[in-house]
Amino acid sequence: MLTKIKSNFKNLARPAYEAYIKHLSSRYLIAGKYRRIYHYHIRKTGGTSLNSSFWNLGGFNLQSKQQQRRIVKKGLVFVHSVSSLIEEGDYFFANSHHPAYQLSLPPDTFTITVLRNPIKRVLSFYKYLTWIKENINNPNKFLQEPFIESVFKETVFLGEDFDDFLDKIPKHHLLTHLHMFSREYSIQEALEKILSCSAVCFTETLDSDIQSLSKKLELPLVEKRERKLVPNSVQIPENLDRLKLLLEPELLLFEQIQNELKKNIQ
Repeated sequence: MLTKIKSNFKNLARPAYEAYIKHLSSRYLIAGKYRRIYHYHIRKTGGTSLNSSFWNLGGFNLQSKQQQRRIVKKGLVFVHSVSSLIEEGDYFFANSHHPAYQLSLPPDTFTITVLRNPIKRVLSFYKYLTWIKENINNPNKFLQEPFIESVFKETVFLGEDFDDFLDKIPKHHLLTHLHMFSREYSIQEALEKILSCSAVCFTETLDSDIQSLSKKLELPLVEKRERKLVPNSVQIPENLDRLKLLLEPELLLFEQIQNELKKNIQ
């Protein structure tokens, strides 16, 4: 009987909670023109640090958030990874790894992405998976990486060495910038989509980029470095010619983006 009462209470509370979410989000007006902020999160670019600069406004971080998909703190609604909630637009800040072409964002959304030198990004991904494999049985693993168990399946890409990793890594993990912004891995399409974002940040300048975002969005953003996962032993070959060859389209995309952004500054 008690279980049934609790279930009925939840069913009654759900519509009220959703109405509360809509009420909060309807009041957001960021920098006088935006209703919400969305981050196209490319893995291993420092995107979690960008997320944390916004999560900090709600008084929480990656560890306290854990794997919660929607959080309401200090009158702010935060969404993580749920496509339907992202497309509905009832939030202050949202992020996901979903490719841009799989989402239909509502108007008046301020969009952000963080880019990184493709070679450095792949090397970081390799080191990250190595750390995951080393620490899967670490009792403190969730304090360092809440998503360690879901990521562990990807350690199969590691193989025996870095060359084996390059043989095994799927295309969408290797060419992640292109995958995020073009279904067909088109350099031109990805370039146009990236340049259409409200803000383009870079790993190498993330601190100053977040400061610029803070001014542009009129929000007290501060960079928050959430994690530094350093594997005990990882061997990267000195000769990265093969990696550079595999990343040729992304390296070209990265160069074109930098050139276009420089033109806009001048």
